[in-house]
Amino acid sequence: MANLSRTRAFGSQTVGHPTTERQHMVTHDVHGLGEFSPRWLADQLDDRGLVRLQDVFSAEWLDAMRTMVVDYIAANGDRDFYLDRADQEVGSPAHRLTSDPAVRRLFAETANLRRPHVDSADAPMRCSMLVRTGTVRKAPSHLFHYDPCVLTMIVPIFIPQGPLGTCGELAAFGNTRPFRRFHATHLADVLLTHNRWYRRHTTKRVHDAPEKYVVPLQPGDAYLFWGYRTYHGNLGCAPGVLRTTLVLKFGAVHPADGWLSKVAWRFSRSRRDMQRFQGRSALPRRAADDVASPSREVPVARR
Repeated sequence: MANLSRTRAFGSQTVGHPTTERQHMVTHDVHGLGEFSPRWLADQLDDRGLVRLQDVFSAEWLDAMRTMVVDYIAANGDRDFYLDRADQEVGSPAHRLTSDPAVRRLFAETANLRRPHVDSADAPMRCSMLVRTGTVRKAPSHLFHYDPCVLTMIVPIFIPQGPLGTCGELAAFGNTRPFRRFHATHLADVLLTHNRWYRRHTTKRVHDAPEKYVVPLQPGDAYLFWGYRTYHGNLGCAPGVLRTTLVLKFGAVHPADGWLSKVAWRFSRSRRDMQRFQGRSALPRRAADDVASPSREVPVARR
C-alpha cells in the first residue's frame, strides 16, 4: 500500500486564505479569485496540502447555482446524478465561472509553477458536478482516489449537516506522492490505492481521526489542492440528503488520449463505480418560471 504517513492535517485550524500578495479584484459579481497570487497559492498548496479561500463567491452566483441544481432535480427526478460537463450551457453560472479569464489564468499559472508547460490558459478546464439527492443510493461513497490533473478546486453548493459519515464529508490526505514522471508509475499508484481494500483502510483512518482528515465545506468558499498528489474522497451520504459540489480540474499530467490511459480506464474500478450514477452531459434549458422547488426545504446560506 502507498504510504500515507506524510499526510497533512485538514482540520479548521490548518486551512486559510492569503493576507499578502493579493492581486487586483476582478468580476466580483461572480467571484474574488482574481485577488490571489499564483505563486502564493502554489506555496500554500505545497505547505498545507489543501487551501481554503474564504468568501470568494458572491451570494448572487451561489443562488444561481442552487437554482440550476433544483431545476435539474425537478426535471430528472429524485435520484443521484453526475454531470461530466456542468458548464456546457453558455451563460449558466458554471459556464460564467470556467470561462472567466481570471480563473483560467490563476489555474494555468499556478499549475505551471509546479508542472511547467502542462497547459496554457487557453487549455480546456474540466468542470463536473455531483448531486446526491436520491432516497436510494445509486453509487457508493468512500471512492478515494488521485485525480489525473495538476490542480483541483471544489466548490460547495449544497452541504448538509449531520453525524459523521452521513453527509458525504470530504476527506483528504495531502501531497502523499510527487508528480510522477512516467505514466506507468502513476498507474501502479492507481492499482494500489483505487481498490476496495485500500479505500476501506483509508475510511477507517478518517473515522478514527476526523479532525485530521475531514475538510469542513462551506458554501461561498473554494477549496484547492494538487489533485494529482492528494488522495481524497467522500464519506457516506445518507439517503434523501441533498449534497452538491462543483469540481474544476486543470492540467493533465499524463496524456489522456494515449493508449495506456484508454486501456487503464477501460478496466478501472473507478469507471465502473461512476457508471452507477445517473449520468448527464448537459443541463436542460428551462424557462425561469418553470423552476420547481425541491420536495424538501433546504436552507440557503448567505455570505
